[in-house]
Amino acid sequence: MQRIGVFVCHCGSNIAATVDVKKVVELAAKEPGVVHAEDYQYMCSEAGQAKIQEAIREKNLTGVVVCSCSPLAGRLLCRRISLDGRYRSQRKPPEDGEQQLGRND
Repeated sequence: MQRIGVFVCHCGSNIAATVDVKKVVELAAKEPGVVHAEDYQYMCSEAGQAKIQEAIREKNLTGVVVCSCSPLAGRLLCRRISLDGRYRSQRKPPEDGEQQLGRND
């Protein structure tokens, strides 16, 4: 069974100004296989990276989802926290009927 950690970055106010970050974390935590979900002001900071590394160790995570300001930031973050260079950027537009998690929802 997969053990996935979801880490949602506020990116200061870049993301948090348009996305309800707390709601994203709340909904992500309910997804199958997700055993850890949290948000942090700057996930790319040393403190943010330490949070990810700590969760990987403590919760035996087999997968990590980082919601960050750009694919490049996500890729660099994964390299810094030693995820063996494994990185996949996925941007999927919502399908009909799917909810977008913006501030107005």
